[in-house]
Amino acid sequence: MTKLEYYRRLWEIFRNYKKKRPSFPTCRSASGSSRRDRGGAKGRKYSPCTFLWASLIIFWDGAVLPCTQDFFGDLAVGNARDSTLAAIWNNERMVELREKAAKGHIGNLKPCSVCDRPWRDTFLGVPREYIWKLLLKKMPRDAF
Repeated sequence: MTKLEYYRRLWEIFRNYKKKRPSFPTCRSASGSSRRDRGGAKGRKYSPCTFLWASLIIFWDGAVLPCTQDFFGDLAVGNARDSTLAAIWNNERMVELREKAAKGHIGNLKPCSVCDRPWRDTFLGVPREYIWKLLLKKMPRDAF
């Protein structure tokens, strides 16, 4: 199935979805849909992507990916049918990707090379968009 056929099928599923006003999340540049600055955005400091240390994604066919923005499986690090997730979590490929991200050597990694996430604004290493979520989740609401 080509990418075009995939999106046509996906559109057919949601085509008749009834909602007063459709809302879609902001597309990240890794999907090719965002026009935001990326890859060395002016005035922004590089910060390693947190996905490599916090998540794994499993595709329908068992392919394991380190990033939620890797929509087409370019960074597959293993297969859940062949290995345990614990083994994949620290396999050579994952360690190599983490090292590259930590050093900022993402220029040849797809989709990392076109993603805006490593160039997000941060505060003490935490992406600004997550600070309130982090505080509100960890602290009782009546603490304010």
